[in-house]
Amino acid sequence: PVGRRGGPGDPPVNSYSNRYQVPFVPPATSRILFGPARESPTMDAASPPPADRVPVDDRYAAYAEYGDSAGRPVLFLHGTPGSRRLGRLFDAPARREGVRIVAPDRPGYGESSPWPSRDLTDTGAFAAPILDDAGVDRAGVVGFSGGGPHALAFAATHPDRVTSVDVVAGATPPSCSPTPRVQR
Repeated sequence: PVGRRGGPGDPPVNSYSNRYQVPFVPPATSRILFGPARESPTMDAASPPPADRVPVDDRYAAYAEYGDSAGRPVLFLHGTPGSRRLGRLFDAPARREGVRIVAPDRPGYGESSPWPSRDLTDTGAFAAPILDDAGVDRAGVVGFSGGGPHALAFAATHPDRVTSVDVVAGATPPSCSPTPRVQR
């Protein structure tokens, strides 16, 4: 939970910050997407967002776009479970703030083909072709929950394609054992 350390005027801190004495400062891209809600978006299951499908070797990667089509591009990686549809929640704020959201279905979710043998270092193998298909050279990357490790992996393996990385409510992959203490 967010709390205060010290006296008046000290920066807010979260539980991670309390333990490690790091001030909590929301990242810029996340603040745009996850800032104060001004509208109440709805998700209509009867009309899911259209998905573009990109061939990746012998598989397909699906994605949808939201926000301002001429805006600053952001690759939005959904949590576990999830899909590109989560990006739809941020359509109106992204339009207002001039952000173009490119939201893929990670392998095995939504309309993207399963890829059971992949690991985090393979994130670029599906994310880069999606950015290519969308005509995006470089983008900010936001990883939500289980998408956080994928956002970091994409930045580590494709730094030339990434302008910034934000991890929101990040989670470690199941392959990390034991669960880090700070996440328990």
